[in-house]
Amino acid sequence: GLHTWVAFIHSFVRSFSRIAVSANMPSIFTIALLASVTLARGDDTAGPSHVTCGSVIKLRNSADGRHLHSLQVNYGSGSGQQAVVGTHAGDSSESMWVVRDDGSTPCPQGTRLQSGDRVRFQHVSSGSWLHSHGHRSPLSGNQEVSCYGSNQQSDSGDVWVIELENTKVWEQDSPVLIRHESTGAYLGSGKREFGNPIAGYSEMYAAKGKGSEHTFKATDGVFFD
Repeated sequence: GLHTWVAFIHSFVRSFSRIAVSANMPSIFTIALLASVTLARGDDTAGPSHVTCGSVIKLRNSADGRHLHSLQVNYGSGSGQQAVVGTHAGDSSESMWVVRDDGSTPCPQGTRLQSGDRVRFQHVSSGSWLHSHGHRSPLSGNQEVSCYGSNQQSDSGDVWVIELENTKVWEQDSPVLIRHESTGAYLGSGKREFGNPIAGYSEMYAAKGKGSEHTFKATDGVFFD
């Protein structure tokens, strides 16, 4: 509803301001960014927005409807890095991710993304990167997905490749596969849930598969069209 959407925008402005400060963005630059956005919801009748470099999005899994989410709680096993989980809650700033370049090739804000493009996803609340590596995920034993690093710290484990199924460029609500470049594993959502201290959250992992559990959609977001 409207209340949920207003809360989402409020969370975005608050969280984006923090990440802009950590990246040493001038305040006038931050204001210009916020002034140039297109806001979109899954029920927007004006047509889909494009997911571009600089977009702030929520990624929802097609199989179970859970959002890609990160808690500022570390795994108790594996890498011990910040946990990445799934949640049905749709109004949390912890589910917001900025689409960034791959760390080596600049991607100007507003650049439309095509299948095969390399990107990084920066967690808005913590400033760390969606990351994967050789550690096993705690519930399914697949490949662990975590949040790691900062604006000043990023490596090849943060780079993902988008694979589009139905569109030439990435659009809001269009299905997308997200492949970890260095391992070839696809981001996926698991059914099993954690116990305390993160009870009720499910596992997000990476694995060599392309089923519905590996398909995501950018449903809500702040789009720099």
